[in-house]
Amino acid sequence: MGWLSLIAALVKLANLALGYASNNQLMDAGAAKAIATNLQGTLDAIDKANAARRSVDHSADGVRSDPDNRDGR
Repeated sequence: MGWLSLIAALVKLANLALGYASNNQLMDAGAAKAIATNLQGTLDAIDKANAARRSVDHSADGVRSDPDNRDGR
């Protein structure tokens, strides 16, 4: 009976270790997905801002004399 209980304990220990590793991997995957989603949202906001900047008519005198115009045009 001693060997059987030892083997059963080792199997339980291995099961706990694999369960922990699996949980850790799932949490890392979830974090990576959240980061990717947030980065995509940031890229979308940058694209929107760049589109707004491109849409400004820089030939107008008011834009060229604006002290906050950092486009240099």
